[in-house]
Amino acid sequence: MSTATKSAEGHAKKIGAKQAVAAALKYFGEFFPHPTHRNVLLEELEESEDEQYWLVTIGFDFERPVNALGGKMADIFGTPPHRKYKTFKVSATSGKVTSMKIRTIG
Repeated sequence: MSTATKSAEGHAKKIGAKQAVAAALKYFGEFFPHPTHRNVLLEELEESEDEQYWLVTIGFDFERPVNALGGKMADIFGTPPHRKYKTFKVSATSGKVTSMKIRTIG
């Protein structure tokens, strides 16, 4: 991914929303290559109030181990996925992911 450049006025040019989402998805893929992560989707996108960061929330289904449910139903139908969320803080000037946090939906 290209980094931000200086504009003619000398101000740092900011990355767009699509670039921020791409950076977050790439980061997610590098840290969570596990095959049980499915249905990876963009859930939320927000620019910080100071316009220095993009906050990108990625949701994914995580298959729980069979023994977590037990019983015959899990044997017949499989285990239902559990939805999890991560929020990535992406620099609006460099496109670098600066943090990843657990996002709880409640």
